[in-house]
Amino acid sequence: MDVVKTIKDFEKFKNYDRKVVEFKGSVKFEVDVVLGEGWSIKAGGFIEAGGFIEAGGSIEAGGFIFSFVFDIQCKWFSTKTLPFWRKYWANMFPLRKWDRDILSEKCWNELRKLPTKEEQKVICAWEGWHWILRGHLECFFGLKDKIYVEEVKNNEFQIS
Repeated sequence: MDVVKTIKDFEKFKNYDRKVVEFKGSVKFEVDVVLGEGWSIKAGGFIEAGGFIEAGGSIEAGGFIFSFVFDIQCKWFSTKTLPFWRKYWANMFPLRKWDRDILSEKCWNELRKLPTKEEQKVICAWEGWHWILRGHLECFFGLKDKIYVEEVKNNEFQIS
């Protein structure tokens, strides 16, 4: 895992031709991240930040994207896995039907197939989700490939 402790640490990961800060695996930001217009962040694993993450372009992760202050700003983001631990998700109201499966040793790939597509839509439509977590769930279930932040933050999204 790469750890970015200062803004200067970003330099070795920047690709100026493509305007992307790219990490082969996971990355942990120990500094607030602010990238200008058109700049994107891409990681093969998860992206974790103690503060906020702001990119003028997109944020893509092979795992999850998480900001401990729940502040992610970008045009769109894409994830593959869920942040947090199994007990968190098992205790969330829309997922309680599958709590035993979630708490088991089953692979997350198996777990994403437990709810039907209609049940997945109902889970994601629950009003108790923070928009970032809803976006993670929509990507996790394959309901969306990308989460367009302005649409989600303005509650103008629809799951088709």
